[in-house]
Amino acid sequence: MFKHNFILIFQSFKRFRGAFFINLIGLSSGLACTLLIYLRVKDELSIDTFHEHEGRLFEVMSNDVIAGEIVTGDGTDAALGKTWINEMPEVETTTVITPPSWFQKFTVSGNTNDVSASGYFADKDYFDVFSYPLTKGESAHVLAGKNAIVISAQLAMKLFHTTDCIGKTVEWKWFDLKKGMYSHRTV
Repeated sequence: MFKHNFILIFQSFKRFRGAFFINLIGLSSGLACTLLIYLRVKDELSIDTFHEHEGRLFEVMSNDVIAGEIVTGDGTDAALGKTWINEMPEVETTTVITPPSWFQKFTVSGNTNDVSASGYFADKDYFDVFSYPLTKGESAHVLAGKNAIVISAQLAMKLFHTTDCIGKTVEWKWFDLKKGMYSHRTV
């Protein structure tokens, strides 16, 4: 049966080469587009599915009018979440995150090592909302203090050559555009 089909395809190719290549390109393009759409949908549906409260997590986005056009962005006012908690009983908790795109890379120092890094600024409720696994420490206490930070295992290895770095000091340096000089903070 397959042999007969291949003979028909080969004979069709010999007679109608132009139409054969048009059909082949169309079929290939259709299959490629279908595969890409499937992969995109699968990727979108699999984002953050490991969180404990995955079905109850929502990202708040805003629509702003800029130059007569509506621009959707992920930036909202930090006080909005606290207002929702007070005024909407459906909202259990919120967290505020400042993404790395809002500020430039900075330098962190631990021991004698300086490492260029980027990161998020998050409030103390971050680990109540998201279920990221921690190598060391407890999620209820990690961001409780004003100078508390959480670093990845890779950054801990670069800074301290170990992942056991609870209680160690990290110096954070950044270029302050207003002052025109480097500033630092020890956390």
